[in-house]
Amino acid sequence: MIYGVAYDQDKSNEAFEDHAWVVKLGDDAVESDSVELLALQIGVQDGSRYVLLRRAKNEMQRFEVLAHRCLRGLEHRIAQIDIWRQDNCIVRSKADLRRVARDANRRPPDGRLIWLDDVSEAEHP
Repeated sequence: MIYGVAYDQDKSNEAFEDHAWVVKLGDDAVESDSVELLALQIGVQDGSRYVLLRRAKNEMQRFEVLAHRCLRGLEHRIAQIDIWRQDNCIVRSKADLRRVARDANRRPPDGRLIWLDDVSEAEHP
């Protein structure tokens, strides 16, 4: 898919940052709630960025964005340049990414994503 960020719905068709893929990381459960874990992989050149997601089984339009942390055994790189801070967790395998996602699934989400079809502002102000 094409990935981009726009802060205005009118600009969303023009937004392009990189190509992206959805990677299935498997199922997980906390207490009795079973969910599917996914990663939005953004870019490939010079490494990828990942946004970890979960969704209820068979849900296609609602996702929760997981609050991940860098786990023990993974490389954690932090750099500070003036006011800009870079904080990266280096994940070298799908198994490591799955481990980070399962850990994040135990905490409340950072946010939610809802798929919107092409709709007018009158329908969704």
